[in-house]
Formats: sequence, structure tokens, C-alpha cells
Amino acid sequence: MKKFIALLLIFTLVFAGCSGKEEKTFPTDEEIMEKMTPYLTNAQEQDPSLYPSYDDFLKANLGIGEDQVTDAVLYMGAPNQNTTFFLMLTKAENGDTDTIIQALENKAVSMVETASMGYTQGYTEYKIIDKGEKIFLVMHEDQKSFEEMVEWLESL
Repeated sequence: MKKFIALLLIFTLVFAGCSGKEEKTFPTDEEIMEKMTPYLTNAQEQDPSLYPSYDDFLKANLGIGEDQVTDAVLYMGAPNQNTTFFLMLTKAENGDTDTIIQALENKAVSMVETASMGYTQGYTEYKIIDKGEKIFLVMHEDQKSFEEMVEWLESL
């Protein structure tokens, strides 16, 4: 009888989703920005409303359009002459991850080149972090801040 009860308990726990592992939920955009905003004090948020269309905003800043991305939060340090860059984008339903990552790689390389020419100053490593629907591009003028940002985003 004890074996039957033990098996019944195990069966119930497994099928009830109580296997001992806690399911981790992906944070909301607001929660992500709450964590990232303290690192972005020397960067300027880029305002899509300053462009004729959202597609124009995406193409001008990232080299991709609304067919690939449905939403993007973008901060740039370049107006303040530093290398900080933070992008959080939401991939479009039919967006191609490889196309998006290649466009972001091109953007990051151009930012590193801009820094090498002396137009911006700061740490020049960058990281593209693919989390499925969300893709991030991170660069920060301060190496320690860059590493903290990347570590947190990669843990999502």
C-alpha cells in the first residue's frame, strides 16, 4: 500500500507540473528596461516619432525594416560621444533571425569603426544576444557595465 501511495504521489507531482523545477518566465519589456535603464544614463533614447514612419526609423538605425522587427527600444551614446548602445527588439512573426543578426552585426562593426576613428570613446566590445522573440545588441562605454548588462541579459 505504501508503494502504491508513493507511486500515486509521484504520478500526481509529475502530471501536475510540480517536478521540483520552477518554470522561469521571461520578463516583460518594462522589467527589462527597469534593469537596463541605470546603465543608460549617458545615452539617448532614439525616438521613432521623429521619422516619417516606424519602418524608416528601423532602416535608418538598424538597416532592417518592419518585415523583420515589430518593436525596438534603442539607446545610443554616440550623441554624447561615447560607445554605449542598447537595443532590445522584438522579432516580427515572419522575421528571419539570421537576417536580423547579420544586420545587427553590421551595425556593431560600424560602431566599432566609428570609435576607432575617434568620434566616440569607450569600451568597444559588443554582444548580440538572441533570446528567440527578443534580440539584444549591447555595447557600453564602461567595460564593467557592459559585462553586467550582458550577464543579466544572457541569464534570461
